[in-house]
Amino acid sequence: MVPLYLVKHNDAVCRHCSVGKMGFSNKDKVLIKSLFEPKGQNAHQFMKEFPNKDWNKSSLNQLLKKLRDTGTVNRWPGSGR
Repeated sequence: MVPLYLVKHNDAVCRHCSVGKMGFSNKDKVLIKSLFEPKGQNAHQFMKEFPNKDWNKSSLNQLLKKLRDTGTVNRWPGSGR
């Protein structure tokens, strides 16, 4: 069996490894925030409503937790170095 890191990937997203995995785009974050605030949807409901987005359930849960805790999906500012 060939190790996964040696497999050539043609897809933008591979479900077996981190090659090609990207975070949420700003448009995705705005969409998630705008739907989460009035409806209170969970990650499973988002994945069902947007099957073409190929979002990861654990990443959605992390983003929704951040949204619940801080009220925003923006990153905290860094140290400025």
